[in-house]
Amino acid sequence: MRENTYVRVCGHVRSMGGQRTIAAFRMSPIMDMNELTYHTLEVVHSHLMLNKLSGGSGGGTTYGNSMQTNSEQNFGESNGGGGVVSGLSSVQNQVHMLIRSNNTEQGANINDVCQQLRGVPEKAIRDAIEFLSSEGHIYSTIDEDHYKATDS
Repeated sequence: MRENTYVRVCGHVRSMGGQRTIAAFRMSPIMDMNELTYHTLEVVHSHLMLNKLSGGSGGGTTYGNSMQTNSEQNFGESNGGGGVVSGLSSVQNQVHMLIRSNNTEQGANINDVCQQLRGVPEKAIRDAIEFLSSEGHIYSTIDEDHYKATDS
């Protein structure tokens, strides 16, 4: 990457021992400046929603669906509570829904996900986790075997 180039970064922020670290999985240049505008709108939307959820004055509009994006910038909708995410395969959706439904602080363990999806080969589950992580749908928490959904 050259200086003064807008880029899209996929990764996650971890907090260990009071120290925050950033792990970037992928970085690619932005070719369409509409993506930057979309990101700005998404940040404003998230800020308003967080204010509203915390009891602050986030405006009077009720938002039913939250914005999300993937690396191809296919604009989709989150189904609020637990529906399928468009653009994902059946296995990816099953893994995503299981990880999303886990309410523990450390997140869902890969071995637990494999046990719950007995008919699915472990390699397919691990491939789905790798894909979901690189696309920003999930992130690792305490180690590389525990994951939480970004929309939970």
